[in-house]
Amino acid sequence: SVIIAVFLVACKAVPEDSLKVIPGDLETSVLTSSSENWGQSLTVADGVIWAGSEPGGLVESSEGEVVGGAWAGRGQWLGEIGGELRIGIAGIGIFDETGQEIESAPDSRAFAGDGENWAIASSSSVRTSDGREWAVSDPRKVAISGQRVAALSCVSGTCDVLELGNEVQLLGPGEAGGDLAFYQEVLWWGLPDLQEELGEGRVVSEHQEEIWGLPGDHLGRSIGGGYAGGSMNGNQVPRVLRLVPIAGSTVLGVDRSAGSLGVGLFGLGDDLLVGIPGWVEEGGAVLVVGLEEAP
Repeated sequence: SVIIAVFLVACKAVPEDSLKVIPGDLETSVLTSSSENWGQSLTVADGVIWAGSEPGGLVESSEGEVVGGAWAGRGQWLGEIGGELRIGIAGIGIFDETGQEIESAPDSRAFAGDGENWAIASSSSVRTSDGREWAVSDPRKVAISGQRVAALSCVSGTCDVLELGNEVQLLGPGEAGGDLAFYQEVLWWGLPDLQEELGEGRVVSEHQEEIWGLPGDHLGRSIGGGYAGGSMNGNQVPRVLRLVPIAGSTVLGVDRSAGSLGVGLFGLGDDLLVGIPGWVEEGGAVLVVGLEEAP
């Protein structure tokens, strides 16, 4: 069952570049679940927060609703399409809020949605719900925004970010462990430098903007809600998983995450949802962070 707690702490007058630890330094609601690694995927559908547990093969809402199937151990994607919850399960397809399969995709490995349409990356192609399809070598990630579709394609250890349109356009080099997402109609992707123990990591945009992490951040494992996240950074004292804004000055830090898992990120108005599958006290957590009052 999901447990909700609220932490209210007044903001202090501190420099804009100071890190805000959540929960603690900003108004934050904490939702927790006993389901293992809950929070790795998350979305909001019809005003309800949903988060998934890949080991448990289920999706659980902030209101205690549970949807599941023969999904354990498979990658999950959650999105709202046409106002309704959609659940993408790697190697099977897309399901609705009742657990009914509505799109078979037995070769699927990654999903994306923009509220109206979805995109599915399979072993050698990317296709969308409006009928478009492209041949793409080994796509690892996919992103969609209106008519724009992008994919992270990896061949022989080399990854490229591609825009899929009437022609396939190379946007730049990518990394297998990096995320791919549109933010305010601009495509961003992560280069977390996971091969280096103290890799800084960075996120880059199609307009050649760059945001770097600190040594050990591995920034770029996740992108969402106007933020980029990496890994728990043991090089920082105290150790913290830093969330760096794509636009803005409020850097957030999570210090109650365990293990090496990344976080899920989702924007909801002035709030940022942070899914923490390695939450120290439970199976996982979702933090709802109020950014409106953040300096």
